[in-house]
Amino acid sequence: MSAGLARSVALALLFACTPDAQTEPAAQEANRQTPSAPVAAPAPVPAVPPPIVPLPEPDFVTAPGHLEGGHLYVTVRPRRLQEFVRALPIAAERAAVVAILQEELGLSLGSIEDLGLDPEAAMTATLMRPVAPQMAAVREQVQQIAAVQGGDPAATPPLSPELLRAAASLTYHNRLHIPVRDPEVLLKIAREQQRAGGLCPRLPHDACLASERATVLLRRDDGAVVVDAFLQPYPHPDVGDEDSRAEAALAALEVRPARHAALAVLAGDVGLYIHGATIPALSDIFELGELVETLAITPSGQRRAVIDDALAHQAAVLRLRDTRRLFTGLSVSAALDPSDVRVDLSWEPADLTAAQQMEQLFAPAGGGLPGPSRAALCDGALLCWQLPPLPALAGFEGLGLGDYASHDTLGPTIAAGGQFGLTVIAVETWPNQLGAWQRWSRGHGRDAGVARTLFELVGAVQGAGGSIRAGGGDIKRAKVIYARLNRQELGLVRSFASVAGAKFEDLPEGGLQHRLAAAAGQDGMTAFLASEPDEQTGWLIGADHLDGARWLLTAAPREFNIAPSFFVGSDDLAGLLAEYGPAGAANFAAWATGRKLTAIVELNRARPRIEIAVTRSVP
Repeated sequence: MSAGLARSVALALLFACTPDAQTEPAAQEANRQTPSAPVAAPAPVPAVPPPIVPLPEPDFVTAPGHLEGGHLYVTVRPRRLQEFVRALPIAAERAAVVAILQEELGLSLGSIEDLGLDPEAAMTATLMRPVAPQMAAVREQVQQIAAVQGGDPAATPPLSPELLRAAASLTYHNRLHIPVRDPEVLLKIAREQQRAGGLCPRLPHDACLASERATVLLRRDDGAVVVDAFLQPYPHPDVGDEDSRAEAALAALEVRPARHAALAVLAGDVGLYIHGATIPALSDIFELGELVETLAITPSGQRRAVIDDALAHQAAVLRLRDTRRLFTGLSVSAALDPSDVRVDLSWEPADLTAAQQMEQLFAPAGGGLPGPSRAALCDGALLCWQLPPLPALAGFEGLGLGDYASHDTLGPTIAAGGQFGLTVIAVETWPNQLGAWQRWSRGHGRDAGVARTLFELVGAVQGAGGSIRAGGGDIKRAKVIYARLNRQELGLVRSFASVAGAKFEDLPEGGLQHRLAAAAGQDGMTAFLASEPDEQTGWLIGADHLDGARWLLTAAPREFNIAPSFFVGSDDLAGLLAEYGPAGAANFAAWATGRKLTAIVELNRARPRIEIAVTRSVP
């Protein structure tokens, strides 16, 4: 069989197990035909969008370490974290870290109680909170440098003290609230490290550490130690403006508590909330601060290009957010029982309208066809997965706004946005990416036609899944992958194979009630097309032996798979890590033995979520 056919079959199976699209029920019959000619580009989005209903104001007690305007919000239960770390097979690494800390702090550390912490109370923190009152001044002055013409292009004139001073003031603030039984333990450690100077004399503290890049304040606060760390990534000590830095720090100490709805449900032994609204300001701090440092050593003839490139990064981050965003952030909660680890990720809706929209967008577009039961597919498997019928990709087209309206525009914007741009997409706008793909597939050109064809095939999948398990005899692994299809899509798969220069060959029935055809694939896999006795539906199967296809068609119990959106699991986590794990996975073999992995993805919810659990195989 040619490599082209293998690629076609692999693409079909891959897309069958990837969340993307499905046609509307009323249009399924039409879409089961070979793709039609390219259609016209979508009409402009209506000028009047649906009304947006805000979320109600949350009613909860704000954690003392959570401040308004932060990027990362953290909750940690120290004892649970300590017990979990002690249970991991990293004794040597843990001992090395403890030895370093003991030497640095001059303490004997056997547990968190040796630091005076209250092990039962939750530590809370706000991290990477932008404090940059002179941000606009920095941007204005670098734009003035870009506008300067003439002069020796090879010369490197010094930057103005005003610009260096403003850049040095770019700060992000971290607040930690640490419940303690004895505050003097932490305060004594800080005082022994204390370095006088900087902002310390001008700010309230019980202990203070200062350097040209950071000021760290420790204060007693009713059974807790409060730590405020002000970090300047790009200091210029010769021109530092102590007055403006002190004023900004004093204002930050008085900022009001955070009221984000996500914090009301942040749970677990370790909790994290990533707030998307602060991404542009953080991008500005790092981009502009690094830009000023770069300009200081850049010849004047090259400064314009350097400035344009940096400002393009900032503009790209803003453009990625300049759309209808369904989410405000991402929450991560972890329950760290050493024998039962559960991690839950959920996206927080921007408003009630967005919450309702998510439930509608990711609702399965069809009822599906029965496939193997999850128990049959997964019991004892090294790895298994299941996917129900997919949502209609057409529903996401309304989210293709701004740069997401054009795939040609969106690609360069994502590239220009860098890590901050990718964070915007992961935290706030990944549904808009689906809208961009849908708009792209409806356009003209060869690439759009290929995308349209694949989306139509994927949208017609009525359920998919697969399993990898230990084989018997000379077979090391037994693999089987399937997708449930209607008759027309089975014919489309045959057409793909024909275009690739190969074809499926009919096989003798061999006692099966299904018409079966096969095409040899790569890596010992064979692709099978099987029609059900009614000739209206069938299967696309990839297996390393005919017995795998025969098991799916005749022996495996069947059931409809309509929820959750996606499931992946392993009844042998140790074997999975040994076979497919990263470097160093062998260190966790003893811990993983006797444990299984499950991951559930549910997207058709007001708060889309991913739940990952590592539990003991035998309770």
